[in-house]
Amino acid sequence: MAIPDDLKDVGVRLFLSVDIAGATKFKGSRPSIKIDPYASAISGIDTPWVPVFRDFFIDFPALFKKDLLHAAANEKHSTPGFASGLMLWKMLGDELVFVISIKSEQDAGCTLLAFEQTISGYQAAIRKKHPELKLKGTAWTAGFPIRNRRVLVPQHNEASVEDYIGPDMDIGFRLGKLARPGPIVASMDLVDILIGRSYQSQFHCAFVGWETLKGVFADKPYPVHWLVRKEKALLLPPWEESVCRFAQGYLKWINSKEMPEVTSKRIEETRKVLNEEESLDLFSPYLDPLNMPEQHRKIHAWLTENDRSEVLSEADFGTD
Repeated sequence: MAIPDDLKDVGVRLFLSVDIAGATKFKGSRPSIKIDPYASAISGIDTPWVPVFRDFFIDFPALFKKDLLHAAANEKHSTPGFASGLMLWKMLGDELVFVISIKSEQDAGCTLLAFEQTISGYQAAIRKKHPELKLKGTAWTAGFPIRNRRVLVPQHNEASVEDYIGPDMDIGFRLGKLARPGPIVASMDLVDILIGRSYQSQFHCAFVGWETLKGVFADKPYPVHWLVRKEKALLLPPWEESVCRFAQGYLKWINSKEMPEVTSKRIEETRKVLNEEESLDLFSPYLDPLNMPEQHRKIHAWLTENDRSEVLSEADFGTD
């Protein structure tokens, strides 16, 4: 059976993941339901940890949406109306994954600003009752439909579930495993968008080290970056450097006073070497079709000429 595959879905999406560190231990130390045998049937039932996560699932998306609308209104160069496209895409255990289409560096910048503000605000609120719980964030971009694909999975009720697949999606979820409370872990392409243009981001894009991500970049090391607000100091626990080598990398980055040009050059060299040695066909992310690589122009022209909107068979799936 063919899976509907939207080849006309052209553009860049920004994905943002927020997860709760310490959630497993928190839930494991408390039952989901506790009954007091000496109380009435109603007042004797307690759900010690359930409200914490229920509130997170409900309140965080609403607060993020509110913060993004405010940030977009204050960013005069953002795409009009883009903030209304923010969508909660997945709920994976204690993790929420959002997606939004972006058309400019400003769209990416103010979305990240709102994301960081929502995480910081929610963290401050939850710390008052449950200081052992901490939020951690990850952000990455994915371009469609050449490197990644949007697919619609049919359901029995005639509705469809929207999903996204591709190497950039794999990178994002791999990076999520490296997230820690405080900074936002960012993909290489997202960092390239934030520092490789004339746009002045409100974030430091700190290179903190290399990590081999299973199946990514032909299993060659991937450059890991932390996004840290320029106007905020990143306060790390005094022991963080001894338990996290990326914290060591961050302190090294601070001491080196690395300029964005150096970070951008490292990313450029990473793509060049991988393309030459592994034939990965990596390219700089483009938000403007005018900056599209020539090979991509040919592919998009072919798609347009053939008016093709979905795969024709299982064997034809994922052949870009």
